[in-house]
Amino acid sequence: MQLRLTAGLRRSVAMRSLRQTLAQSQRLQEKKRNHCAFAPGSQTRGTLAEIAPPTPEKRIGHEKPNPPNPTMSTKPDPLQGHTREWPSTPYSDEVRQKEPLPETSCCIALFGDCTVYCGYFPPANRPESHLAVRLRRTFPDQPFIARNVASDGESAGDFIRSGRMDKVFGTLPRLQVAFIRYGINDRKREGIPGYIDNLKRLCASIQTRYQNIAVIVETGMWVDYPRHYMWDRNAALTPLYDAMRTFAEEAGYPLVDIFTNIRIETEKGNWDLRVRGLPVPQHIVVDDSFDGFFGDDPAFFTNVHPNSRCLGLIADWEVSKLKELFGDELPGIPNDSSLPEEKAKS
Repeated sequence: MQLRLTAGLRRSVAMRSLRQTLAQSQRLQEKKRNHCAFAPGSQTRGTLAEIAPPTPEKRIGHEKPNPPNPTMSTKPDPLQGHTREWPSTPYSDEVRQKEPLPETSCCIALFGDCTVYCGYFPPANRPESHLAVRLRRTFPDQPFIARNVASDGESAGDFIRSGRMDKVFGTLPRLQVAFIRYGINDRKREGIPGYIDNLKRLCASIQTRYQNIAVIVETGMWVDYPRHYMWDRNAALTPLYDAMRTFAEEAGYPLVDIFTNIRIETEKGNWDLRVRGLPVPQHIVVDDSFDGFFGDDPAFFTNVHPNSRCLGLIADWEVSKLKELFGDELPGIPNDSSLPEEKAKS
């Protein structure tokens, strides 16, 4: 019994001593945590690196965003930074000028098929725009209106019989010059004699509707066969354009011979005058961007429609014909003395 009490006492003393040791250790740890290295009277001054809290590892992509720049607005900006009016430059002034009044202008219309309509280009790159830019420089300060009244896939016969001719006439109160370029679609449907009959009717109708008008007949596209076309289209179209030249000469109509002019340009090395790709809208390529891939394939170039370079040349030839016919003054522009008094003052 006495041995059991002595053993229990020893265990009790040992447990008390252990608790005291643990308590003393906790007090020392607490004292270390509360100790300040820069406290007054401290004998140990730690460095900033020693006392500073550890810096978390920087992770790429998790940087703090820069504070917003007070000069940059976060509000919607419909003008995309353009807070002032578009500047006045030679180009911007020219394209923004208002169309003059028909009664005081030379009015010019382009009649024809898809090679005149050129709907695969935006309006700024179509025949009427190429013509207008050149007219402003050749006949400065002379008001004019250039209208494209052509339609894709249309023949001269279609234009007359469908009633569209009368509708077009209704939109043109005055007309001094008419360029006419049909033939390909008429030849397909009615042959060469049929086309010449349609051309005669169209020219006569325009002259009846507009007194003293200059009707100018145009031939069509020549192709660079066999290098850049799959078959000899020129052989099939030469008889058509020969008949047109004969008609124009006998009837006294001026002629712009696009067919012959393109052949001459091509023989001089300027062959790149047509768009590329299959002749359907989804396959037309308007420039030489893909020539590096398909430049050796004549099928890629088998498209009769003019490109921008060709439209520029045709406009040059048309302006030259106007200079030949009218000299330095466009027709149909009245002198100030012939205007009503209120318009002459304006």
